[in-house]
Amino acid sequence: MWTAISSLPFLWQGLLVTLQVSFLVVAISLVIGVVMGIGLIYGPRWLYWPIRLYSDLIRGIPVLVLIFSVYYTLPPLGLNLDNFWAAVAALTAFKTAHVIEIARGSIQSIHFGQTDAAKAIGLTFWQRMLYVIFPQATRRFLPPWINAVTDAVKGSALVSLVGVVDLMLAIQKVIGRTYEPMPLYVTGAIIYFAINYTLSSLSRQMEARFAYIRPDPRAERRRPDRPARAGGLDHRALGLRQDDAAALHQPARDLRCRQHPGRRRRGRLHDGRRPAPARARRA
Repeated sequence: MWTAISSLPFLWQGLLVTLQVSFLVVAISLVIGVVMGIGLIYGPRWLYWPIRLYSDLIRGIPVLVLIFSVYYTLPPLGLNLDNFWAAVAALTAFKTAHVIEIARGSIQSIHFGQTDAAKAIGLTFWQRMLYVIFPQATRRFLPPWINAVTDAVKGSALVSLVGVVDLMLAIQKVIGRTYEPMPLYVTGAIIYFAINYTLSSLSRQMEARFAYIRPDPRAERRRPDRPARAGGLDHRALGLRQDDAAALHQPARDLRCRQHPGRRRRGRLHDGRRPAPARARRA
């Protein structure tokens, strides 16, 4: 464990590269993927088929094969990229294909009546997207997109195969000097877990922020003056006054009798007593 602690400054440099790669991949794929997802839904046929072909083709290729293809194919074509940008371009292309499908599914899940209503009040296309569709689609877009973000962070470890000194390659270099793989790999796993757990926590907060029904924070601070009876209900949870809530704990027979004081049920008066016999009344 002391080896892992002493190598943290070197691992920190690799962690910065990992975060940089992840941020670039997530930001670029988000912008391009949302725009292409809109084009996939609302675009003409000559735009639909290229986007559909790109999405299906890229999602069907393993990300490692895609990284090697970009890294070794672009230089013969006259486009010379260093290993860092080649890896970022490959991961961005891979994640963009996933964001296209996430954006398409979230936008198409909105009922078409929302678009018709926006057209009826004279909104333009981008106004409909900005003020009507996007606020509702965001709730459905966030959960799968956060999963894609965490996959991008974990997938950034593959850039070490083309010589980018990220966190994974930094760990392997330290292992090559110390010959102690277990503590270093455990340290790397803890770092990746901390990043992804932070992203997951932020995603839950964002989902609560954009939720349809938000919990009332005042309801958690409300406590009844006395606990409800067994099988009874809390009048505060139902929004009733204290005097109105008394009927909740009464038997159904008494409640009906109070609603109709003059009614007799099965030979009983409204207060529950049996009527006096005829002889006693004559007496």
